[in-house]
Amino acid sequence: MDNNEFAKALYKYRAANHLSQKQMGDMLGMSRQSYDRLEKGLRKATYEEFRRCSKAIGWDISAENGIANPINVSPRKFHIFDLKRRFLNGTIDTADTLLEMEDLAEAVDCPELLDWANRELVGYYASDGVPAYRS
Repeated sequence: MDNNEFAKALYKYRAANHLSQKQMGDMLGMSRQSYDRLEKGLRKATYEEFRRCSKAIGWDISAENGIANPINVSPRKFHIFDLKRRFLNGTIDTADTLLEMEDLAEAVDCPELLDWANRELVGYYASDGVPAYRS
């Protein structure tokens, strides 16, 4: 994968997931400016940056030819980040956020997260928005 293809793939992924350059930079452990230069193809990624981008975006780095092959996987890390962003921006309400967390907890087989989401959801519905144990 050459630098231009890599830059286009980063942009395509970021746009498809409605993420800002700052959010992508934060997720990849770099500044917005550094990410911007990668996305525009103004600089080549270091091996470590390429590895982090590939892991975060869900690319399989082929051992045979050393290139990144996009795979159709939406990384759960970005799903959680997007859920947080939508909740904080007010584009999703508390109940829907908790329902998505339940789905995510089931998908990753995390009983602790599922239990927490269930308790929060029951408390949310029972006490008009604030679970009793949080009062």
